Amino acid sequence: MPLLYAEESTFSVWMQPTEFDSFYTSKPNNEYPIIIEAKLLLGDGVVFRALFIQKPSNDFEFQSEYGISDNSFKKIDTKIKSKGFVLIHHQQVVLMGGLSHQATWVKNENGL
Repeated sequence: MPLLYAEESTFSVWMQPTEFDSFYTSKPNNEYPIIIEAKLLLGDGVVFRALFIQKPSNDFEFQSEYGISDNSFKKIDTKIKSKGFVLIHHQQVVLMGGLSHQATWVKNENGL
């Protein structure tokens, strides 16, 4: 998997899950989250942030997931890779209830 580096200032702010859900769904169709990160808060909370960039072409497809369990990640990863997608970002954090995964897969019909 390629290494991705980004300036802190290009990320969204850290948000509670419901706030992040609204932020994520409000993004325009010509952008996608190249990176989604989670951070454990003191106690049992978690916050998310993302870095959205412009899609490279009209043929470009992506799927991203955040806050999913270890078992769900494995199932989604297998399923989406079988459709020709490539995992470009994956982060996991340990929460009290187990692992939380954040990931983005991409596919471009004209090649990556």
